[in-house]
Amino acid sequence: MQRFLTLFLSAVLVLLLGITAGQYFQREGPSEEQSERMQLLKTSFETIASYYVDPIDSTQLIDSGVQGLLRPLDPHSVYISAKRMERVEENFEGRFDGIGVSYELIDGPDGRDTLAVQSVMPGGPSAEVGLRAGDRILQIDDSTAIGLQHRQVQRLLKGPQGSTVAVDFYRPHTGERQATVITRDQIPLRSLETAFMLEQHTGFIKLNRFSRTTY
Repeated sequence: MQRFLTLFLSAVLVLLLGITAGQYFQREGPSEEQSERMQLLKTSFETIASYYVDPIDSTQLIDSGVQGLLRPLDPHSVYISAKRMERVEENFEGRFDGIGVSYELIDGPDGRDTLAVQSVMPGGPSAEVGLRAGDRILQIDDSTAIGLQHRQVQRLLKGPQGSTVAVDFYRPHTGERQATVITRDQIPLRSLETAFMLEQHTGFIKLNRFSRTTY
């Protein structure tokens, strides 16, 4: 939860920083020295893009430049890329579109991780097609699920609500292998882990994140 709060507050601070800077420049305009330094940034980028010996990723280069601009500031002023912001927004909204399973990567043959289902959301898309805890997902659409990393798994399993994903899985205790098609749906992210009364006047509430649905 602390990590999420840091990311969320950082996003707000970066937004406020941009608004404040925009208002400042709109009101007074950049000084001559500021204009020269901004031109230096632009010239540097154009020179690297045109003459660097190897191809460059311009998006990554610009992101690094923005991170450099914020580095001398306080620790809470950070840049969150669009791709990273998608994950932050998922946590904040308290939902995402997917197949409704939690999973873990466990050691497989040749040191390549295998994808094991930890739990299946009751009433969710995976439960409807019969996926169970303990099943091993072997293939996702046309991609093998052996040796994947977490980001790759999420990219393959998540998708727009109503879209489909083909999954091949193995059930260890029966030895059978099955193939199924799962229709993705909206998956809630529960922020409330537990809540109970300690005594007559004091309650205990445990949250794992703050999101739009936490209240």
